[in-house]
Amino acid sequence: MRRIADWLKGLLGLGTLAVLTVVLVLLFRSAGEGEPVAQQQSPIGTPSPPAKESPFVSPLPTPTRWNWEPTATAMARITPTPFTLPTPTPIGGLTTPTPALGPPPPTMVPPKAFRAESLEVADVRFVDFDARFEFVGWSPDGTHILVEVADPEQSKWHWRKPGSGLFLHNLWMMKADGTERRKVADWVGCETWSPDGKYIAYSVPTKDEGIEGEIYVADVETLKSWKVADSDFTGVLDMYWLPSGELTFLKGGHIFAVQSDGTETRQLNDIYITPITTEQPVPGLYWISPDGRKVAWIPGEKAGELWIANLDGSQATMIADKCNETGGRQAIAWSPDSRYLAFTVFGRYEPISGDLWVVNADGSDPHPIVAAEREWDELIAPTWSPDSQAIAFVRGQESSLWIVNRDGSGLHPLGESRVGFVLFPHWSPTGTQIGYSRLMWEPSGLPNAAIITLQQKL
Repeated sequence: MRRIADWLKGLLGLGTLAVLTVVLVLLFRSAGEGEPVAQQQSPIGTPSPPAKESPFVSPLPTPTRWNWEPTATAMARITPTPFTLPTPTPIGGLTTPTPALGPPPPTMVPPKAFRAESLEVADVRFVDFDARFEFVGWSPDGTHILVEVADPEQSKWHWRKPGSGLFLHNLWMMKADGTERRKVADWVGCETWSPDGKYIAYSVPTKDEGIEGEIYVADVETLKSWKVADSDFTGVLDMYWLPSGELTFLKGGHIFAVQSDGTETRQLNDIYITPITTEQPVPGLYWISPDGRKVAWIPGEKAGELWIANLDGSQATMIADKCNETGGRQAIAWSPDSRYLAFTVFGRYEPISGDLWVVNADGSDPHPIVAAEREWDELIAPTWSPDSQAIAFVRGQESSLWIVNRDGSGLHPLGESRVGFVLFPHWSPTGTQIGYSRLMWEPSGLPNAAIITLQQKL
């Protein structure tokens, strides 16, 4: 064969030899035609299209639903890398100055009353860290924002229990225009800004595996931080500031409060919030009203049951038994005046849908204000206007942003295709802006933060 090849090379040249070789390979392959070929199947199922047309079908491409929990095959390939938790005192400092992202957005004088039918989008500003970037909160005065930046080289995988975990991200604060960025802490589970704007509390895991955690408080001016309590570590929002200046947290499934300097810890009530365990893959969740008088919670062991009680646990009332908690840290929202609670109840359409409900703080008059129209039409992540009159929320598989009055009137989309795919919106304390995480299709398909400026229709 080698002599034949040398002879052909000399006679025909390298180019012709390559052509003959391809022909011979095809001839040999044709002899094996008819043999069965294994067909590969996608590990992620594709939902069937709706049976009939709906007015809520987005003109944008149908987004791929994220597989947030790794598959068993993927999990087998993941080897958790032990890491040393950062020393939280001190953290941060000024980073390299970041140039302004163009001219400042238009301003709007907040109206006396926010009415959904009179509000529209005046400006949309996108901010990109070239990594997964999530909007997680406003400062009380609306001038600064908190974000979680998931740099792939700095994020850490934390195992809460065997076979289940989450990535921990770095926490940053910055001005609302994206300038003056400063890192607050590394690899946090959740975070919350104190009502007076002086402190930022955050949670971190005690170890690289398990549900033991620690609570730290950082001074906003210096970014020096100190430990205030040992806690459960759920990875979702489970800390709230009380008007007394205390910070609430979970320990052993019960709700405690601690002073911002770490002294005088006390248990608030006998309510039990199930922590994540091997047997309990979804932890319980709780939400405390801004005035510190009421607490709403989903126990965890009875996923879907939503309860409301006084902060001391008295006068407990079950509000719904099919509450949708897929919104995570923003599944449920108290109104700023603490008089109402907005939440999602599983809807009538399969495989999944959800209606938006409102209930009074005392547990009376639970009722839907917006109903799902079709399958995959989930109405989740409600966020209230500062005067507690209007609610913005995320709608459907296309993750569009909608707004409605508290009584169900004035329903309409906000910004439509201009705002992109919305995740977890946050209405600013001043009412003029809404910040949110955005599912960006180009070029990486990673969530990035954006800020909408609102204006009144003329």
